Formats: sequence, C-alpha cells, structure tokens
Amino acid sequence: MEQKKNFDINRIFSAAVIRELAASQKSSYLKSIESDLQGAGLYEATVRDAFAWAQKRLADDYRSEYFYKSTLVEKIVRGTHSPNTMAVYSEFRIGLSRADLVLVNGDAVVYEIKTEMDDLTKAEKQVSEYFSCFKKIVFVVDEKHIDAVLASLPWQVGVSSISARRRVKVVREAVGRSDLLNARSLFSCMHRVEYEKLLDDFSMPHFDQSSYGKILEFVDAMPIDDLHAQFVKILRQRKLSGKRVKDMRLLPPSLWAAAYSHKLKVSEWNGLIKALDKSVRDFI
Repeated sequence: MEQKKNFDINRIFSAAVIRELAASQKSSYLKSIESDLQGAGLYEATVRDAFAWAQKRLADDYRSEYFYKSTLVEKIVRGTHSPNTMAVYSEFRIGLSRADLVLVNGDAVVYEIKTEMDDLTKAEKQVSEYFSCFKKIVFVVDEKHIDAVLASLPWQVGVSSISARRRVKVVREAVGRSDLLNARSLFSCMHRVEYEKLLDDFSMPHFDQSSYGKILEFVDAMPIDDLHAQFVKILRQRKLSGKRVKDMRLLPPSLWAAAYSHKLKVSEWNGLIKALDKSVRDFI
C-alpha cells in the first residue's frame, strides 16, 4: 500500500500532471492525492511547496528513476555547471538502447541509472552501445548494485551512488576511452541538417552529397576523434538552441529534470511557472 502511494506521488513530475497545472484547470491528479496533501499540511500551501514535498518523499521512501535524474541534474547542471552552457538529454537513443541522461558541455558523459527496482541484465549491452558514441560512461546505482557493477563492467565505466543527503558519491571515476567509438553509430545519431553541415565544413567542394554511399565513405574515412568532437559540438548546439524553458531559475530544482525530459510547449512551461505560487486548493 505504501509503495503504491509513493508511486502515485512520483507521478506529480509527469508530463500529464504538469499540463493540467499549466492550464490552470482542476487537477484530477491532485484530487487523487488530496488526503496525502492534507496529511502533510499542504492543502493551503502552494503548488511549489507540493513539488518540494514530493521530492522529499522520493528521497526518503521511493528512489525512483525520476529521483535519480532530478538529483543528477540539480547537482551537476546547477551545482557544477550552468543550464545556459550545458545541454541535457533524457532517454537519448543509441543503437537499441536509451541512455537515461547525457550531459554535454565541453565533453559529453552518459549517465545510466539503476534503481533498487532495476536489475543489471542489460548493463553490458548498454555499455557496449554507449561507448560506440561516447567516451565517458557513469552508472549511478542503488547501493545494492555497487559490487556487481564494479565486478562486471569495464574498469573505465564510472560508478556513483546517491547518499541519504542527496549527494552524488563517486565510487569509481569514469575514464574516457575512444577505442570503441564507431563512425556509423555517431552518424546515425545526427539529424540530416547536422550531417549536411558537417559535410559542408569538412568535405571537398565537389563532394557529391546526393550519394548516401559517398556520405558513409566520407564519415568512415574521417578521423574518429575529429568526428566525435564534431558530434559533441552538434549535440550541445542542438539542445541549447531548442530549450523550451528560457530561464531554469524560474522552476524549482525538483522540476529541472522534467523540463529536460518532457516535450512540452514553451507556453505550457510558462503556464506552470505561473501556477507554482497558487494554492493547491485552487486545483482541487
């Protein structure tokens, strides 16, 4: 029963709930957890307070994938870097896998999350695919997985956990490696307009861009470290130019991961920002 209640509280960070609040309409979700809100003394509090309460509940009782993402984004993007200079991807597809988080600044790092509820059956395959496009990988895991991850994954894979105080604890530093980078894998992650610009910048003037075979030959022949550097540059520019929340400081830190994960419109995020300081009671 308690696990289900925590699962329901975790849903406050979902795109569907955020859309409800952004539209300033009655929230079926907040209505469904009304007794929990009243029990926490939040009925007369603000929506902002409700998000803070939900984040603390996750930290204490239900370390979901969203809890991990939220902590990593807050501690690394806000604590070490800046949302204005770092590009953040959630569920980034690489081959047949999806990386939980990819953070791109001067470098690019994959963060793969394994919560207490997860197993490690896909871990080795994920590492193989991630190293085809990225030099650094960090597994952020529940403490029960630490020994298994250290023993089964390549020594270059970083391993971290999150402490009771929501600090990122480094168990093993990630070591960059480029020997597994694959030109075709990098190319498959690029949008057409991006690889066309790459061709314009690095190929000969007479290069035939209409031939897909010729494009692949060019990509295969390009020095892999140069291609990877361009790939990182492309990812950073792509995400920073497409930000939907113009100023992350207007959102509480608990919602930063949601802002990077959910494909909501600018108007919807603006609506949520206006709703944050309204009373919970107004939406029930």
